[in-house]
Amino acid sequence: MASHAIQYFTKKENRLKTLSTNSFLIIGAQRSGTSLLTRILNQHPQLAVPPESFFFNTFVPLQRFYGDLDDNSNLDRFIDDVLATPKVSEWSPTPTRPEILARLSARNQGAVFTALMETWAESQGKSKWGEKTPHHVFFWSEICEYLPDAPVVHIVRDGRDVALGLINARFGPKSVYAGASRWSRWMTAIDQIRDATPAERFHQISYEDLLLTPEETVGGICDFLGVDYDSRMLEFHNDQSLYSGYAAEHANLNKPLLTDKVAGWRRNMRESDIAVFESIAAAHLEQYGYPVTNESARLSGLQHLYYKWIDDKVRKAVGLLRNRQGQSEELRLLWMRMRLLGRYLVSRPRA
Repeated sequence: MASHAIQYFTKKENRLKTLSTNSFLIIGAQRSGTSLLTRILNQHPQLAVPPESFFFNTFVPLQRFYGDLDDNSNLDRFIDDVLATPKVSEWSPTPTRPEILARLSARNQGAVFTALMETWAESQGKSKWGEKTPHHVFFWSEICEYLPDAPVVHIVRDGRDVALGLINARFGPKSVYAGASRWSRWMTAIDQIRDATPAERFHQISYEDLLLTPEETVGGICDFLGVDYDSRMLEFHNDQSLYSGYAAEHANLNKPLLTDKVAGWRRNMRESDIAVFESIAAAHLEQYGYPVTNESARLSGLQHLYYKWIDDKVRKAVGLLRNRQGQSEELRLLWMRMRLLGRYLVSRPRA
């Protein structure tokens, strides 16, 4: 099967120049295989990749409410909130505030993030760490401020399969229309990241290649990151230590690579839904080498209004009512934000 992804290769000796950093970043739209890639890379004896942190998309919008992090109490409060988030608190072992403070190179959000990742990598006995949070592509300028030289691994998947994955997940859109819109938004952001990143620091693979030619694909990533390929990486399914809090959602990660996931949309998506998806995202499908079945697919203005403001809203409301774990996580984050805002308002100097 031909590669579906646009590959960005440079000479090996040029790629290895990027490895003065001990970090790397994994990017991709939700349901594109980022968790699978995380599990595979984490099996390497030198690479530590924890579950997603949601660090930048959670805390960049809240940065000003913490005040000056040169103040010890503000810094402690910020670190404690990071460690208490639903995502990071699920890591095993969860880093502690003293461990993070001991590793701080500066008093800012980026230094806390780096210390968090280094602490977890050390707990795994690993020398390099990677991070994957799909939402982080929308906070790339902040990430680049703190990690300007980190190599980037992008995994792309046929957007129609992404849409089906989002609909079946406990989070995210619940209609093909919303799934197509979400995927296109992600791919637009990733296009901008690729354009702004030197070619020698950007490596792109496809989810389909990962499933169908795993040794070659994973070996290419190892080459890019400057480590030797290890066949144990493809035995990821024997290690169930990651994502323990999301067993049902990540059940397939406890199985060998599932090649029947390739082009599942051909079997599982109705013709009418394919037309809806392609009317929104055909350009990105073609850009990344995925076949478009109906290039003339179009939606009227009324159809756009219906799918966006009625169909999707109703489906999402029903999905949220069923998502008890998601409700719990959102309530925890809401309570943290309310406490933070309350402290900020009380401590503001009076005019």
